[in-house]
Amino acid sequence: MNSKLHAILLLSALSLASCRGWVLEDRTDCPHLLYFDIQNAGSFVDGTQVQLHAYSYPTGQRLRESATTVRDIQDRSFALTVKATPYVKGFACIGAESLVQLEGAWTLPRGLSYAPLFRFSYLAPVPEEDGVVPVEMLKEYAGVRLQFAGEREPFEPVISAGTCGISPETGDPVPGPFECRPEADSDGCYAFNLPRLSDGQLILSLYDGERLLETMDLYRILQEEGGITWKERNLPDVALVIDRAQSTVQIQVMPWEGQNLSYEY
Repeated sequence: MNSKLHAILLLSALSLASCRGWVLEDRTDCPHLLYFDIQNAGSFVDGTQVQLHAYSYPTGQRLRESATTVRDIQDRSFALTVKATPYVKGFACIGAESLVQLEGAWTLPRGLSYAPLFRFSYLAPVPEEDGVVPVEMLKEYAGVRLQFAGEREPFEPVISAGTCGISPETGDPVPGPFECRPEADSDGCYAFNLPRLSDGQLILSLYDGERLLETMDLYRILQEEGGITWKERNLPDVALVIDRAQSTVQIQVMPWEGQNLSYEY
């Protein structure tokens, strides 16, 4: 073999080894960008705040905890930089400002209407290059609009339950005292939000000052008359008209239509 042919073969072998080395390069420590595609974002205004929490999986090391907006996510001006982990897990939420975070649970101070909370947990593989994490925001509260037919004398409704919050990572309801004292608007309607319930406790009590007039098993009414199981992925909104004189309750359940909305890049 002449020296010229030997040189050509040597260069070809080095070139092939170099190419193979590039293909098999370990990119474990290379940073990757993960963007978040929040489905149902079409139901939120552009400036809506989104809290995003991210951890490496399975180590549980915190990667990032930050706030952004729906518009930032839609414009892809927000991304999570990750490396050296095969999976990323975490949760995203909207509307948790009034909730108190304690020992991994979010609870509501007693006496307030529940937060208009949207939440979702995710577990996503980290791609070799940049990728997108789909996040479907779930409605974790039931909005209630309550009216009393034929009532002229004012009284105070008190709504109490045995669930006061939620685990942001799993979505499991958190047991504890929930009590809400809504006030009537100019039309005589009482509007308030309920958390996702789990123990069958939801009582409506009517007071005249310190005197208890009546109690109603609102959990049973909503379950039997409205078909609400509290296990729906997106909790519905409810309109109630209670006629105490006739002992009747009219219920209108309104499924959350925002679940059909999505923002496409």
